[in-house]
Amino acid sequence: MSIARVLLAEVLAVLEHEPALAERVRRLFAPALPPSVDSEYETVRDFAARIGVSERHVFDLRKRRQIVTIGQGRSLRVDVRASLTQLREHRDDGIEREARAAARRAAGRVQ
Repeated sequence: MSIARVLLAEVLAVLEHEPALAERVRRLFAPALPPSVDSEYETVRDFAARIGVSERHVFDLRKRRQIVTIGQGRSLRVDVRASLTQLREHRDDGIEREARAAARRAAGRVQ
C-alpha cells in the first residue's frame, strides 16, 4: 500500500469517530455554490449580443441608467435579470410622441 492510501485510511477512521471534525472537513472541502440566477452577470459584449444591439449602445444605456451594471472599464458587468426587467418597463415618451405625431400626419393625408 502507498503512504497516501494508508494516511487517507487513518484520516477516514478518525473522522468516523469525531463528528465535529468531520463537519469541519466537510465545510472546508464543500464545493462552492454557483451564483443564483437572480445575480447573473454578463460582460457588455455578451449582453449586447443577447439584446441585439452594439456594445456602444449598451454603454449609452448605462449612462442613461436604463440598465443595472457593476464595475467599470473592462471589468464592467451587466446584471442580466434586473436590466432586462428595467428595459421592458422603460418607456421613452419622446419616441412615442414622435410616432403618434407621424401617425396623425399620415392619417390627415389619407382623409
